[in-house]
Amino acid sequence: MGIIIGDTIELANGLNATNTYGTIGTESISVTKERLEDVRSDENGDDNISYRFRFSLRGRGVIWSSKDFRNQYRPKLKHENIQIYYDDDTFLTENLYTLLYNQWKTKFTTVTDDL
Repeated sequence: MGIIIGDTIELANGLNATNTYGTIGTESISVTKERLEDVRSDENGDDNISYRFRFSLRGRGVIWSSKDFRNQYRPKLKHENIQIYYDDDTFLTENLYTLLYNQWKTKFTTVTDDL
């Protein structure tokens, strides 16, 4: 699975590319659970500490000039980090790659899925 990105992508060297191909499937993804501390003072000035958890789904999108270049193991144009935060673990019942793709696609104006 991948995406065809119709937007103009600016590269680090100042050049631009359009109608590029991107995928997440060639990269590692990770899920982390973070404990966050909430400190609140009551009317007596005493601190009340409570904890909550936040989950983070991370991946990295890779962009090539075309799908053919990806299939030929040609050099990549760029990498883009993708991160999504969740307040509970219910997202784990979803396809993690689909969640990352959907998040990544919001960065672009013109995107077509390439199944």
